[in-house]
Amino acid sequence: MNVFEVDWAGGKAVAVCTDDSIGERVVRRLDRMIDVESRTVENVHTPQWQLQCPRISARGRVAWIEGFASDRAVVTGTVHLLGVGAIARR
Repeated sequence: MNVFEVDWAGGKAVAVCTDDSIGERVVRRLDRMIDVESRTVENVHTPQWQLQCPRISARGRVAWIEGFASDRAVVTGTVHLLGVGAIARR
């Protein structure tokens, strides 16, 4: 697994990952919830576009940005909240 971005709070982390090496499937990133203590990984979102800026609060709420972008340093897209969906466009 390649981890591109990660954020953590307490014993949990959220990460933008891919199971493939960097290549043709670079757009198909998986947003994963990682339980650090039990060492388990759960797929929580399979995106249509690239994911950026995963964030997890101390209470376990997860947010990220999903959008069409070819440069990892450019933040553009729709803000999503896990369990709620899109909360802010662009």
